[in-house]
Amino acid sequence: VQTLRLMKDTLEQEKVRSSFQTTGHIGNHWSNIASSIQDGQLTLSRLQSALDRAGKDVKLLDGPRKNIRLKGSTDEIVTFQRQIEVHKDTLQLSLQAMVL
Repeated sequence: VQTLRLMKDTLEQEKVRSSFQTTGHIGNHWSNIASSIQDGQLTLSRLQSALDRAGKDVKLLDGPRKNIRLKGSTDEIVTFQRQIEVHKDTLQLSLQAMVL
């Protein structure tokens, strides 16, 4: 999460944003990286919501009910984990392509 925030902050700097206006492959590439970061942030927010729902406290039978909610949310959490992995791989590949 911190890495995404740092990259987002970097991409939002005026000097970097002006390079988005650059025509050609480099400008498009930076725009795609920015979009991928935004998509990753949205996925992380959705994962956080799913975890909050699964871990919410209730007064009656809190432990067993929490365990049931967590088991019911497992598939959704695994899907988010896979999506985050894809976002991470995409960013790594994109940044490696920039270095080349």
